[in-house]
Amino acid sequence: MALETLEKIRVKRYRFKNRPEKEIIGFIAQELHKVLPGAVQVGGKDPSTAPWKIDYLQIIPLMINSIKELHARVKKLESRK
Repeated sequence: MALETLEKIRVKRYRFKNRPEKEIIGFIAQELHKVLPGAVQVGGKDPSTAPWKIDYLQIIPLMINSIKELHARVKKLESRK
């Protein structure tokens, strides 16, 4: 279940309009909000005064559970040998 949710999250390369020289690898808050709303603080109409924010710490438990799911799959496949 966690892995299915994690697979819905799209990782992007992007640049902030006010810092075009710096490339960032991360998530688009508006996209992440559709998949994991608890990890996103919704901003206001003007992104320069009230931007959307991502709490990356909220994604860690999902990642850990996904790793556990993958590990269980690997163990199951290895036991078939």
